[in-house]
Amino acid sequence: MPTYLNPAHSLHAPCFAFFRGERVACLRGPARTDFVEQALRAGGHAAIALGHNAVAVLEGFGP
Repeated sequence: MPTYLNPAHSLHAPCFAFFRGERVACLRGPARTDFVEQALRAGGHAAIALGHNAVAVLEGFGP
């Protein structure tokens, strides 16, 4: 399974999220991005690094 990585993902660090209508600590952030990338690589999945503008790479996907 090829996985497309974008360096901007590591900038996503919200302070909170909503779960069942309640404000809770957000579990998604830069550390999770690193963890997911490491797990994918350890599993033998291809990781394709993208620049900040991935439009050219992703144009072939979708309707």
